[in-house]
Amino acid sequence: AEREVLAANSSELFTLALRPHLIFGPGDTNLLPTIIGRAKAGKLIRIGKGDNLVDVCFIEDCVSAHIAAMKALKDNPSSRGLAYFISQGEPVNLWNWIDQILVKNGLSPLKKGFSKRLAKLIAKASEVSSQIGLCKEPLLTQFLVSEMATSHYFSIERARKELNYTPEYTVAQALEITFA
Repeated sequence: AEREVLAANSSELFTLALRPHLIFGPGDTNLLPTIIGRAKAGKLIRIGKGDNLVDVCFIEDCVSAHIAAMKALKDNPSSRGLAYFISQGEPVNLWNWIDQILVKNGLSPLKKGFSKRLAKLIAKASEVSSQIGLCKEPLLTQFLVSEMATSHYFSIERARKELNYTPEYTVAQALEITFA
C-alpha cells in the first residue's frame, strides 16, 4: 500500500508516507491492553537476551507528525513521494519499557524468559498446531519472536528536516501521561 501511495505522487496529488512505530498513549485499544492482558494471564515472557532497542511513538506526537506532513506536502515539494519514520527519536530497551508499563499497572516486572532459539521452536509448534486445528490462534508466532527479540529503530532526522517534525514528549513523559 505504501508503494502505491508513494507512486501516486504527482503534480495533481501530493503524497508521502509516515511510518510510526509502536504507537501508544491514553485510550490505546491495542498495544498496551495486549501487553497488560498477556501479563495478567501469565502469558507474557521475555524473549531473547532482553537488550534489544525499539522505537515507540506517543499518540500525541504521532498526530503532530501527521499535521506536519500535511503542511510539508503543501509547502515543501522535496517532502513529496517519500517515506518518513516517526517516533520519539529515542529508542528504548523494549523489555525495560514493558516492565515500566507493567509496574505502572500494578504488575510485577517480567522474570521468566526464553532464548530466541527456544522461542522460535515454540512458535513453530504453535503455528503448526493452529494450522491443523488443535488451537484457534497460535500463542506465539515466528514473526512475533523476531519482533520481540530484535532491535528495530530508525532515524527520524529526515522527518525533522523535511517535515519540521519534532517530538514534544520524551518517552518517560509519554508514559506518565498515558497512565496518569
